[in-house]
Amino acid sequence: ALDDATLNLLCNDELLAINQASRNNRQVSRSAEDAVWAAQDVSSGATYVAVFNLRDSAAASPVQVPLASLGLRAPVNVRDLWTHTDGAVSEAIFAPEVNGHGARCFRLTQG
Repeated sequence: ALDDATLNLLCNDELLAINQASRNNRQVSRSAEDAVWAAQDVSSGATYVAVFNLRDSAAASPVQVPLASLGLRAPVNVRDLWTHTDGAVSEAIFAPEVNGHGARCFRLTQG
């Protein structure tokens, strides 16, 4: 039997869309502390962004993503694909907090 977290991940239509309908999937940056991957939605052109905290600490840390590295500029609308919540970025840097050894995934659209 699958636990609720795994089942929610496997049945998340917004996350499945990255696998089923994206292109230009690429690593944007990687350091000893974090990694950023991006892709484009085939139909809407939205930018998918996955951020990974690679630090040894379990503490949450911001992962800095310059919008220019994604071909975007502020303001940007942000959709958290795991929590299904919306937000916005009005600065040139998108910096979501990510738990240690964790990951988060977003869809960004030009605002």
